[in-house]
Amino acid sequence: MELKIHFGGEMKKIGDGEDYEYLGELGSKNVEWKIDDIVWDMFVDFCKEEALIRAPLGLICLRTPTEMMQNVLMKRKNTVRCPK
Repeated sequence: MELKIHFGGEMKKIGDGEDYEYLGELGSKNVEWKIDDIVWDMFVDFCKEEALIRAPLGLICLRTPTEMMQNVLMKRKNTVRCPK
């Protein structure tokens, strides 16, 4: 599965609606990962090794390229398992 990982930013809710925007992005990178192997530690390792971010990872936001930000799926540690 090809993923485009954006890193180093924060999600901010827009107004009273359910939409979000992503602010302060430091960069992005495309990776190829097997869907059955995707777990929290892969994102932690990516942040340390690829993005050179040492801050703790607290939240992962997932969405397809065609989905609006309001449909983003947020995952916390020990809950990351991508649907097949």
